[in-house]
Amino acid sequence: MLINVVFPIPKNQRFTYAIPQELQDSAQVGCRVLAPFGHRVLTGFIIETQVPAPADTKIRPILDAFDSEPVISRELLELARWMADYYLCSLGEAIRAFLPAGLMLQAKTYAKTSKDLPAAGSSILQRKIVTTIAQHESLRLDHLKKLVGSRGFYYNLSKLVDEGFVNLHQEIVGRQNYERKIKFIKITHKPAAAEFEGLSKRSPRQALMLRALDKAGGLEKLSRLCELAECSSQTARALEKKQLVEIFDRNVLRDYYGELQVPRASRLVLNAEQEKAVTAISKPVLADENATFLLLGVTGSGKTQVYIEVLRRALEMDKGAIVLVPEIALTPQTVFRFRSEFQNNVSVIHSRMSKSERYAAWTRLRQGKCKVVVGPRSAVLAPVQNLGLIVVDEEQEGSYKQSDNSPRYHGRDLAVVRGKLENAVVVLGSATPSLESYFNAKTGKYTLIELKKRIADIPLPRVSIVDMARERIAGREKGELVLSSKLMQKIGEKLQHKEQIILLQNRRGYATIVQCGRCGEVTMCPNCNISLSFHKQGNIMRCHYCNFAGQLPQQCSGCNSTIILQRGIGTQQVQSFLQQHFPAARIVRMDMDTTRRKHAHDKILNDFGNFRYDILLGTQMIAKGLDFEKVTLVGVISADTGLFLPDFRATERTFQLLTQVAGRAGRKNGQGEVIIQTLSPQHMSIQYACKHDFLNFAKTEIHERKALGYPPASRLVLLHFSDKDEKRTLQAARKFAFLLAGKKADFKIVGPAPAALSRLKERYRFQLVIKSDKQRDPGAQNARRYIEDCMQEFADGSDLSGVKIRIDIDPVLIL
Repeated sequence: MLINVVFPIPKNQRFTYAIPQELQDSAQVGCRVLAPFGHRVLTGFIIETQVPAPADTKIRPILDAFDSEPVISRELLELARWMADYYLCSLGEAIRAFLPAGLMLQAKTYAKTSKDLPAAGSSILQRKIVTTIAQHESLRLDHLKKLVGSRGFYYNLSKLVDEGFVNLHQEIVGRQNYERKIKFIKITHKPAAAEFEGLSKRSPRQALMLRALDKAGGLEKLSRLCELAECSSQTARALEKKQLVEIFDRNVLRDYYGELQVPRASRLVLNAEQEKAVTAISKPVLADENATFLLLGVTGSGKTQVYIEVLRRALEMDKGAIVLVPEIALTPQTVFRFRSEFQNNVSVIHSRMSKSERYAAWTRLRQGKCKVVVGPRSAVLAPVQNLGLIVVDEEQEGSYKQSDNSPRYHGRDLAVVRGKLENAVVVLGSATPSLESYFNAKTGKYTLIELKKRIADIPLPRVSIVDMARERIAGREKGELVLSSKLMQKIGEKLQHKEQIILLQNRRGYATIVQCGRCGEVTMCPNCNISLSFHKQGNIMRCHYCNFAGQLPQQCSGCNSTIILQRGIGTQQVQSFLQQHFPAARIVRMDMDTTRRKHAHDKILNDFGNFRYDILLGTQMIAKGLDFEKVTLVGVISADTGLFLPDFRATERTFQLLTQVAGRAGRKNGQGEVIIQTLSPQHMSIQYACKHDFLNFAKTEIHERKALGYPPASRLVLLHFSDKDEKRTLQAARKFAFLLAGKKADFKIVGPAPAALSRLKERYRFQLVIKSDKQRDPGAQNARRYIEDCMQEFADGSDLSGVKIRIDIDPVLIL
C-alpha cells in the first residue's frame, strides 16, 4: 500500500511512502507515521491512502505508525487544508497547529567525541567543537552549533567525523509520559453503627475522615480527602491498617485546573434584551444550522450570561462548544464562571500550561469527556466533539492573530470558517467590535444583535478627560508627572470609602527610555532599533523584544556626562508613586514581569476579587473582561501610549482600549467614574471613548479607511523580509516587488520600505504591503496565487535565498 504524507515543514508538498504489511492497519487518513526524510527522521501525517505509484521515483517505507485511529478528524483536516490555502503555509504546518507538542516525534543528531584531538594540524574551530562536546559528553548538533558559532561549522565537523574524532548518532526525541500517579483512597469495609461509635471514641480523627470519605461517595483523592477532613495522611494509613480503607495509585491525566472546586451557580434571570438575544442565537443551534452573529453589547450588558444560556441549550442537545478569550489573564475568571454553570464539563487550553496539561486537555476533548473548552486563540483548533457553538469574546482583540510562527491564522476568522465546515453557530461578542466584523454585520454577512443597556439599568461610567499639558504648565511637581491632581483626589476618596480602583498604564518597567541629560543620547538595544527600558528591580535596562539586559550606565558613552535620566512612565514607576503618596493602600501590579509564574494571573485576580488589595495596576491585560463589583474608579495614566504608532489601526486600538477599561468601573453598585489622562484631549478616539459612542466612531473611521484603501474596504497582505545584512534585505524586497509588479494584477503594492521597527534581534527588516480590493478580488484569491508564484520565481536560482520572507495574510499590526 502506498500513502501520501505531509510533514510540518515550510515546503508545501506531499511525499509518497510505502506501508509495510504489519503496519497497514494503521494506514488511515489523519494518522501519524515516522518516516525517513532526507538524512532525518520526522513525524508526518497521512493525508491520502491507496495512491498510485509515482513514475521514476524510488519509494521508501515508513519506519513506524503510531495511531490506531486518526489524531485529526476529517472535519479538522478540511479546516487545515483551508488554513494552508488561505494563509499560504504548508498543510503539514497547518495540521501540526491542531496537535499538542508531545505528539511530534523526530530524530535528532547527537555528537560524541571518540578520541583526543591533537593540537597540531587542527583548526581553532575544530578544537573548540571537540572541547565543547567533551564538556557535555553528548550534544545535539543544533545546540552545538549555537555554542560554537555557525561560520564554518559543518565543514569542520565533517572533517572531524571523517578523521574519527567525533561520532554522530541519531535519537528519537519527543516521547514523554503525560500521565502522573495520584494516590486515591476508597472504603473497603463500612463499619456498623456500633463499630463506628467505638471508632469515634477511640480515634475521633479517623472517624471524621471515614465519614468524609463516605460522604464523598466512598472514593476520593487522598490529598483532597485530607483537605476536606482536616486530617493528615497518617490518619488514612491508620484506617488502612484497620482494613477499613485501601490507598492505591491511579494514573491520571494532568489537569491545569484540577484542584478548582467551583460551587454551582444559581440560575440568573435574563432581562428583555438578553432573552431576545438568546432566542435569536439558539434558533440555528437547535436547528443544526450554521450562522454567525455579532453581539454588540455595551460593557456590563451581560454578554457572558447570553453565551452561557445558549451554551446550556447546545449541551442539552449533546453538542460541544468552544469559548475563546483574548488574554490568558481572562481565563481564570472565565473558567470559574463557566465551571460554576457546567462543572467538570469545562476544560481549558492555553500557552501557560505545561505540555502534559495541554495533552491531557486535548485528550479529554477528543474522547468526549469534556464538551466545552475555554482558552485563547489556539482553543479554536481543539478537537471538540459534535461542535455546535463557538463563542469569540472580545472578538476585536489583536491577540487572536498568530503573527510569529506559521500558520499565521486569525482565531476569530478561523472560528467563522470552522462554524461553516461543522455546521455550528458562531457568536462574536464585544462592546467595541473590530471594524471588519461590524462592516460584515452591516452588509449582511453576519447577523447584528445589540445589547444597549447594562444589567439592572446601571448607567455607564462617567468619563472625565485631564489635559496633562495643562497639568505640566501648572507645575505641580518636578520630574515625571504620573498622576494628575484630579486623579489623586479621586483615588483618595475611593480609598476612604473602602472602594477599589483599577489603573491602566500600558508600559511595563520603570521608565521607557534611559537618556543622557547633557547631550540627549538615548541608550539603544545593540540587537534592535529600539530604546532600552529601565527596570528598577535589579537596576537593569532591558529590551522588551530580544530580552537583552544591561546595567544602568554611570555615565554617557557619548559625552561622559554623569547626568543619566529615566524618561517615560512604566508600571513600576506608577506603583512606586502610589506607595509614596498612599502608603496605607494595598497595591498589586499585573504585567508581564509579575505574571511569569504558573497561576500568577489567577492569584492576583482572586486576591483582588476577595478585596485583599485596594488598587489593581497593570497593562492592557487588566483592561478587558474583568468584573469586580467594588471597582468604582478607573484611571488611565497615559491614553497616548499607542495612539501615534505608525499603523493604520492605532486610532481604533486606542478607542477600544479606553472604552474597554472604562467599562470595568461601576458594574454592580451604581455609576462608576473614569479619568483619562492625555496630551491629546481633542483626538477623535479619546472623544468618542468618553461618550461610549462606538457607532459614530465606526462610521467616521470606516469612511477614512475607504478613502485610503484599508480594511474593511480591502484586504491586506504583509510581506516581511529580514536578514542580518541590510543591503541584502533591501535587495530581496526590491526583487520581490519587481516580480509582483510584473504580474500586472489588480492590486496595489506599497513599498518596499523599512519596517517601523527596522532592526530586531540583529536582523534588518523591510516590508511590502499589498492592498487587494474586496469587490474585484474576494478573499484576495488572485493576490495569494500571485504571491505563491513569485515565491517560486524568487527561490529559483536566487542568490538571496538566505533572506527570510514572512507572509502575513490579514495582518493586525504593521510594525
